[in-house]
Amino acid sequence: MKKVFSGLLLATSLTFLNAQDFTRQQVTEELSFLREEIIRLQPGLQVFTPTFEQESRYLIQKITSPCDTIGLYAKASRVAALAGEGHYTIGNWHDAVHKGFLNNRYRYFPFTIRLLGHRMYLWHNYSGDQSLEKGREILAINGQNITEIINLLSDHIPADGKNSSFIREEISRGFQWMYYLFIATPDTFRLLFDDQEEKVIPALKRSEMIRNYRKDKNMVSSESTINKNEVYELILHKNHALLRLKTFDRYSIEKQNLHARTFYEDLFRKLRSQQLNNLIIDLRGNMGGLHEFAFEILSFVKSHTSMPYFKTTVPKEGKQISYPFPPKEPLSWEGKIYVLVNGLTYSAAASMARYLREYCHAVIIGQETGSRYEGFAAGAREMIVLPHSGIHIGVPKYATFFPPSQRQTEGLGGMYPDIFVEPGIDDLLSEVDPELDTALRLIYTESPMLSSAQN
Repeated sequence: MKKVFSGLLLATSLTFLNAQDFTRQQVTEELSFLREEIIRLQPGLQVFTPTFEQESRYLIQKITSPCDTIGLYAKASRVAALAGEGHYTIGNWHDAVHKGFLNNRYRYFPFTIRLLGHRMYLWHNYSGDQSLEKGREILAINGQNITEIINLLSDHIPADGKNSSFIREEISRGFQWMYYLFIATPDTFRLLFDDQEEKVIPALKRSEMIRNYRKDKNMVSSESTINKNEVYELILHKNHALLRLKTFDRYSIEKQNLHARTFYEDLFRKLRSQQLNNLIIDLRGNMGGLHEFAFEILSFVKSHTSMPYFKTTVPKEGKQISYPFPPKEPLSWEGKIYVLVNGLTYSAAASMARYLREYCHAVIIGQETGSRYEGFAAGAREMIVLPHSGIHIGVPKYATFFPPSQRQTEGLGGMYPDIFVEPGIDDLLSEVDPELDTALRLIYTESPMLSSAQN
């Protein structure tokens, strides 16, 4: 809950800039400038997204009318999404769009949601109407069916290629504000549920959302508890260990005073001392960060590759760098490795899952990862400032390319798991973990799924 609501708790000292209308010519100039800057700045664009120049030109040519700030923000998001990279940033809390939320001019959809495929479920409730229970399925909002809403939102979300898993997770995380910016700006939401009941719920300002959040103590759940270690958790069992790697975020890593090589050295020394044969690595929800935490683990696990390097980085201008495998430790882990992933296994965490699968024969369980399997643009960003609106758009400076895969047909999506497992709404409500349960079944039973996953 703390993470879900943190975006609503930002300071309100900023002065709101009134919504502004832009002429058709200004809109065209803004988006043409953005297009040309993306072409100039984004490394790997022609390799990963060769259709960008044509598709973005066509989109801009279709502009026939003026628009306000929200409309311009949506169009800029659409152009950025066509570039096919998830590491973009669009706007910040100083631009007119974001200030509209901070200063209670714009309104939120007063619930968080969970998307499972193209089905949408109510999750946390800020509306003040506690008759609406967690887990109810929404079929339509203001007469528009959920599939259509999801498809429209998907067009505005920067993602690596056509990665539907990542896009669904991003919609789940941001639906409260995305609806207002990319769908419509209503004063009320007419919700149609799967039992055909309809409810009309007011759209809420930020201040109203915070008031309802603080008033309703029943909204506090296990998700709001503060973890003692926000980076990792190691749990030892009779014949397996569960390592949850929650983040590789630089700030969190430095706060814990962790260093990748010594971290993994200590970890595998402990596993050897316990004489364990199976390691489950949970990377679900790990959005990446320091890349050394992705590759240093390769020193401590048995690998099966003759590849001289595990990745190459290429800036838009400058030298490319190929990264050799880190030196092997004499006592490498020879047990089995299972990796749990989902759409928010992203960036460095998705890279780690790739390395373990390609070079260490790890079994991948869960859903498609959030980063492109062939490579992606990431690292520090070059900031584009649109000339009329002042909206800031960050473009990643470095393209990462991985060697050709031996385990997956290339398809410009994320890593596809060896065993696809996705929780249903009943699993989420009862806090059942089917991905972890699948790994445990493979460890403790003679399941034919294991041999098929490793082949």
